[in-house]
Amino acid sequence: MVNGTNLKCACRRCPNGISPYCHIGDGCIDVILIRHTSFFNNLRLLCRLSSPAKTVFDLPFVEVHRAKEFSFRPMPSATMHPERNPHQHIPGLSVWNCDGELIWEPSLRIRVHRQLLKVYARGIEESLDVPSCYC
Repeated sequence: MVNGTNLKCACRRCPNGISPYCHIGDGCIDVILIRHTSFFNNLRLLCRLSSPAKTVFDLPFVEVHRAKEFSFRPMPSATMHPERNPHQHIPGLSVWNCDGELIWEPSLRIRVHRQLLKVYARGIEESLDVPSCYC
């Protein structure tokens, strides 16, 4: 799994967020790599995310890198079958989920533009007592 975040992404179920030290205005993105791992380790990861006292950074299968820019190019794969997926137009298909939107382009270049927009906010909103299935 490859995650790029410039927000800590904290919520009620994940009080520290996936990347507790990043900030939207510092011009950096935290690239979080979660290597191939076991089902048990995936459960450990989820438990760490829900713990207010711990972070995922000390797990051996998690790598965190702070960057201003990164790119991803998938390796060609001989096991891909174009007839099974009409969106597969090049070897090594990657499908990205960007805030719920699917991106079919397998090669990505992500670059942060520091303080490009002025954002005004009133601060942290109070809890709206949203049912837990929506958080």
